[in-house]
Amino acid sequence: MGWRRMPGRWLAGWRHVYAFLGTPLLEAGAELPALEAMLAAGDRLGPRLLVLEWLGRDGPAAAALAEASAGRGGEGPIYDSFERAAIDRRPEATYLDGLSSSRRKELRRLGRRLEETVGGAVATVDRAGSRGAVEGFLALEESGWKGRARTAMASDATHARFLHEVCATFASAGRLELLALEGGGHTLAMQCNLLAGGSLFSFKVAHDEAYGRYSPGVQLELAAIEAFHDRDGATRMDSCADPGNELINRLWPDRVRLITTALPLGPPAVRPALRTVLAAHRRAVAASL
Repeated sequence: MGWRRMPGRWLAGWRHVYAFLGTPLLEAGAELPALEAMLAAGDRLGPRLLVLEWLGRDGPAAAALAEASAGRGGEGPIYDSFERAAIDRRPEATYLDGLSSSRRKELRRLGRRLEETVGGAVATVDRAGSRGAVEGFLALEESGWKGRARTAMASDATHARFLHEVCATFASAGRLELLALEGGGHTLAMQCNLLAGGSLFSFKVAHDEAYGRYSPGVQLELAAIEAFHDRDGATRMDSCADPGNELINRLWPDRVRLITTALPLGPPAVRPALRTVLAAHRRAVAASL
């Protein structure tokens, strides 16, 4: 079976379990000719679909793809879309203005209780490049429910090695943020953020479940928002969270829209038939929801 159980031949952009964005890597300023060349090369392969999942809707790649496909007929390149929580830079640090006063009061109370419990002040520090920091994150993540479910990165040696390599590469370029919420000699929560293309991506998060009643993960999220506002070179922070994550959706006031495109390839005469198959598939999927 083809893409999303659709019969037929297809081409698709490569994504994996840790890829939270599917926008193809294109040279800045050359997006349109690159995508036009890609479509032309796909046409020469014969009838099939070109699928690109999780493209940033408002970015130059999506705009260039829409322009490149405009003369090919049909309704346009968007197959479906979704939104996830994000933060766009503002002149003032007003990102949390949407929280109710009672919620803010509760978070401050939990912060004080957390300090009382660990027996000292709680602070957030950036451990990017620090010896043992990545291993500390892996251990923290594995200590919780992800470890029990065998979905923590440390549960698979290749995944753990992948995180080490990613962090080392980004740290060497000054584009790694490895925030740690610490207090009383304990690491209470950690967040691994990656800076790329003017956006800071919240790649992985973990917290110590022993202190879960005090919401250390939320306390770190608040600190990460402050750090984002103080950081140069980032205009957006992308949560990379599931669209249905209610906690993150309440904290992060903005949204980034991601789209999936499905374009017919091949000779112009066969593209209408492929569009018909694509439209029927969309209707069938919608009816099953």
